[in-house]
Amino acid sequence: MRKSWLLVVTFVASVFTSPLSYASRITPSELFEGCKVPERRAFELNEAINPCDDFFGHVCSKTISSFTLPPERNRWVFSFTDLDERLLSARTNFLLKLKTATPKEPRARAMRDYYLACMNEKATATEEKSKVETLKALVAGMDTREKFIEEAATKITAPHFTLIGFETDSDLNHPDHYSVEFESGASTLPEKTYYDKPEVVEAFQKVVGLYFKTIGMSDPELRAKRVVEFEKAYAKVDLLPKEYRKRSSEPHYVARAEFQKQYPLFALDSFLKRVPESTPLGVLAPEVLGHIHEQLKSANLDTLKDVLLFRRGVGYLDQAYPDFFNAWFSFRHQFLGGPEKRRPLEQRCAERIRGAFGKELDSELISILFPKFPEPKLKNLVSQVRGAILEQLKENQWLTKEARSEAEKKIRSAKLYLVKPHNAREWDFNPIGKYSTETPYANSEELSKLLIEKSLNELQGPRNREKWEMGPLTLNAYYSPPDNHFVLLQGILQFPFYDPKGSEIENFGGIGMVIGHELGHSIDDHGSQFDSTGKIRDWMKTEDHEAFKKRTEVFITQFNGIGHDGKLTLGENIGDHVGLRAAYRAAFHGKKSSLQDQKRFFTSFARVWCGMMLPKTRENLLKTDPHSLGEARVNQQVMHIDGFQEAYGCKKGNALYLDPEKRVKVW
Repeated sequence: MRKSWLLVVTFVASVFTSPLSYASRITPSELFEGCKVPERRAFELNEAINPCDDFFGHVCSKTISSFTLPPERNRWVFSFTDLDERLLSARTNFLLKLKTATPKEPRARAMRDYYLACMNEKATATEEKSKVETLKALVAGMDTREKFIEEAATKITAPHFTLIGFETDSDLNHPDHYSVEFESGASTLPEKTYYDKPEVVEAFQKVVGLYFKTIGMSDPELRAKRVVEFEKAYAKVDLLPKEYRKRSSEPHYVARAEFQKQYPLFALDSFLKRVPESTPLGVLAPEVLGHIHEQLKSANLDTLKDVLLFRRGVGYLDQAYPDFFNAWFSFRHQFLGGPEKRRPLEQRCAERIRGAFGKELDSELISILFPKFPEPKLKNLVSQVRGAILEQLKENQWLTKEARSEAEKKIRSAKLYLVKPHNAREWDFNPIGKYSTETPYANSEELSKLLIEKSLNELQGPRNREKWEMGPLTLNAYYSPPDNHFVLLQGILQFPFYDPKGSEIENFGGIGMVIGHELGHSIDDHGSQFDSTGKIRDWMKTEDHEAFKKRTEVFITQFNGIGHDGKLTLGENIGDHVGLRAAYRAAFHGKKSSLQDQKRFFTSFARVWCGMMLPKTRENLLKTDPHSLGEARVNQQVMHIDGFQEAYGCKKGNALYLDPEKRVKVW
């Protein structure tokens, strides 16, 4: 919850980064073989659309109208998805080669065996049937509430669904240490308001009934009704995404004795013995945990058993149960914004490996695909954007002197991680495990066990504040408030975001904005609650807070007015605002330029967000995603930038024109 997603000593003599024995013989052209996505997409401007009325349409509409969304995709943002599809092709082709190899390296063997199991359709179907029968027998044996509680509540470290879960995170007050956060995820639908839609609930109940019928349970309709009613009751007490976001940076720790007193049925005594006494216990949503505790105490036992049977078993119904899987897939497409069609098996398995061994896989591919990335040039661009933010802070008129000093300190001291990890602590690979080529589900459970054990062991020592949260070929960048560091991954350092040999102005409009966006998160409504050391601390005075709120409320009102949730998206909208202003300043302040240069900058910025999606995907994102949709990220931001109004000669009456006094300048 606390990290913001957009979206460095060389370490070579080790298994962590040394290439596989055969990888050096692979070429980029082999990895991209069969990929139909162009390396560089042309973004032809639509001169029929006035940029001052719809800049997104001016930059993106021709590209969108000439593109057909593949049925395997529910969304296509050309900058991200083009690159993602090309990297998916590279991963798929690499793994197909790994499939026939006999690597000696344990990490490579783990990836290969995990991949082979995924590709083994016959073995998958056999294991699914076995898993379903084992689960049915387990649930049937829960003939008392005590037996159910023992399985569903106390086995918090199990590698499958339980009513109570945990994750480790940074201690808000001591970022060098961990906290343990308790949570429950007892709803299937993406967000609580979906349960207020009769057509969604009706269709959901039908497909749940089909699940019970498919696995051979009696009274499938009754069981489905129980599951849905349980989830509807849960949804009533659950929080909205914006509420979870707000609480994540507020005090929410509970004393150990109080936690055990409030939730005795969770019976976590043995689990807590592995958690140091000094580790704070977090409960972000006590009303949710309290509801689950009450259900364990008083809900109908058959209802509880049906909930566990459905939630734990639905993921097993795939190869061996095609009728149910197709119905489940269709439900998600029709109501939740899922794609219309499934991807080919080799791509699905490549994505599964990416999810399970993302860093391990990227550590092999990055040296093949990006062997000589010019890091110094990128560092210079980052330095200019950071400098632009600092200049804007010095010019700030509404912050008190003390708050301005703290903000400058945060920006100046923010640690930068560029391109790829360079040592073992940054890579933070998975523990070594052994996997079978015949049991994909058991493999997944084994990996989950290893990762859970790893997280528990890490509680005993200081928190690793250097680790990257994702593989370097991920199409993303992020800022971590408790670490005050910014990570810019190799995956996003490609056209149209960044071209080392291309125009500096266009690079400022693309990756420069991303850099400013992520650094801007350090002083958005969430990140500004942490100081430069990563500790949660209110470094603003009352008058600072009031002025900050006044400025940012403009964004809440503005985005509410176009159908977004202004509070949910506030942090990302502030990030976009800070990023665009800083990148523009870095590109032009004190430098010779022309109106044409300014237009190239804004065009480069806008084409990053060109894209399209299914209507139900749009609905889902508007409810759950803290990022605004692409059209809003373009049009609602440029109207506040003086340089945009100047470059295109916008006037009163144009949709994107704002009077100068109404243009927001947060920092």
